[in-house]
Amino acid sequence: QVLENIEIAVSNQNLNPGDNLDIRINLLDQTGIGIDEEASVIIRNEDDERIFEKIAKGQESMSYLVPTDLPSGYYEIYASSGDFENNQKFFINEKAIVTFELLEQKLTVTNVGNIPYDKDIEVELNGRSFVKKVKLELGESKKLTLMGANEEYNVLINDGDTELAQSGVMLTGYS
Repeated sequence: QVLENIEIAVSNQNLNPGDNLDIRINLLDQTGIGIDEEASVIIRNEDDERIFEKIAKGQESMSYLVPTDLPSGYYEIYASSGDFENNQKFFINEKAIVTFELLEQKLTVTNVGNIPYDKDIEVELNGRSFVKKVKLELGESKKLTLMGANEEYNVLINDGDTELAQSGVMLTGYS
């Protein structure tokens, strides 16, 4: 078998931060039959910086977890083996993503997405809802203090995409 072509197959050409990109490199001989050799796989951003590198066997699938803070834009997969190479583009969408962490009476909201976060979050304490506007720059965190009537609460925090539920949270002070 003599290598004549490299094909790059991707699971999706339009992804959100946090998604998995499944990649398969097909190394083909002169008759279109797969070859079990190694290929170099590199993902580069628009500035031609390498963000992922791997050596893969032909016909083997690999997965790349798109970081939640990877900037929106076009990215390119380069595959090469011997004198043959090929490339395939894909696009990362803009997405506002936060994480919630509740420790004692402090709710920490952290922007882990790739755009500034400007949304309402709903905080539900024992079935009673409160809405809070949260604005965060990239990577920024904000702490909110939750107060209650010196008892345990079932706490649900939600922004429509991300949710945190915790029961038995002791809150003191006033609501």
